[in-house]
Amino acid sequence: MTGLNKGLRFIVLFLVCFTIAAYGWFILGGAQKEYIVAPTNSTYKIIDDSGQNGATTTTLNINKNSVLLECNIINKAKWPFCEIAVSLTDSIDNGIDLSSYHSVGLDIDYTSPLEGERVRVYLRNFDPVYANIADPISLKFNAIEYSPGMDQGLQIFPLRSFQVLSWWIAENNIPVDKSSRQFDNISIIEIATGSYIEEAPYGIKLNRLVFYGNWITESALVKLLLLL
Repeated sequence: MTGLNKGLRFIVLFLVCFTIAAYGWFILGGAQKEYIVAPTNSTYKIIDDSGQNGATTTTLNINKNSVLLECNIINKAKWPFCEIAVSLTDSIDNGIDLSSYHSVGLDIDYTSPLEGERVRVYLRNFDPVYANIADPISLKFNAIEYSPGMDQGLQIFPLRSFQVLSWWIAENNIPVDKSSRQFDNISIIEIATGSYIEEAPYGIKLNRLVFYGNWITESALVKLLLLL
């Protein structure tokens, strides 16, 4: 019996120490993960109002540290704009599952004639229930707008702050169960000029774009430790 009691005490002591170590590892950031979007793992291109008979002119410069979109907005199209479109994969129907990430970090410098003007950021999700490969607009618009300013550094936003655009829901007759934000198949990220712009030169410089998540959630870790 003495040997059995010693064995039980050893097991209990081991589990207690393992629980403390595992939870401490989580608290200290051991479970954190990052997904960095960069020219090495994605493709950048320009989208502007030329498809709407607009006259905006654009240039895109890509280097290892940043991506710079310069555009001269011409007030000809109904909704003049320009944007950086970042393709995360080669096919829009086979994107990246970002549902295990909780936040996105954006470091953008925005040059515009209006002080405090916002940029629009879209995380575009493909789901065969509503999306069509032949129609890029059919990909869900998970969107935020914010004012990046100049030299403000990395700003972090919870993914729960993104909202699905109401016009997209109405135009595509999206069912209620598919109308909320969705990040399980993101294939395109778009960074566009704001909703209210003037005829003038604009610049969007993307310095850093990174997603933050955890390999395991705190609740899942606690459940696992309780099972042990």
